[in-house]
Amino acid sequence: YKIQIQKAGFLQQMYGASLQSRAGSVLSVGVGEKLTGLKVQLLPQGTISGTVLDPDGEVVLDSAVDVLRQMYTPEGRRFQQVKGTIVDSSGSFKFFDLFPGSYVVLARPPRFRPTTAKAASDLANGKTALIDTYYPTSPDVDWATTVYVTPGLDERADIHLFRTKVTRV
Repeated sequence: YKIQIQKAGFLQQMYGASLQSRAGSVLSVGVGEKLTGLKVQLLPQGTISGTVLDPDGEVVLDSAVDVLRQMYTPEGRRFQQVKGTIVDSSGSFKFFDLFPGSYVVLARPPRFRPTTAKAASDLANGKTALIDTYYPTSPDVDWATTVYVTPGLDERADIHLFRTKVTRV
């Protein structure tokens, strides 16, 4: 048998699991046998919350936000999405059920789709636009600030989207 434990405000856990190996232990129970003395220490969930803003401090609605974790593969370093969401009507986001550790937060503004000839012309002429931005305000993951999630705490990560000249190719 495998035992899974869930409680609001805590990370879901398998009996016998550790932070390194979340698979848990298999328990063998014979006919008429009772298991006693099983103990599980639940870890409070960590959260990351914030708001997506433009360079002027105004909220950017319809932005997508991702929490990423760094990993190494034979091909080198890469970032894997752990969770993703769209900001709410106040431009805010919150990620629950995060294990302790380091994360990178990425905000993606709503994609600009020129709907008029003037808008298409502006884009072709190098006007500025908001682009994908890593916390707190970097267009490059190498310059992102890592958010460390601590059990039971809410880490704040307000993101100010980066504005730059863009060109349509």
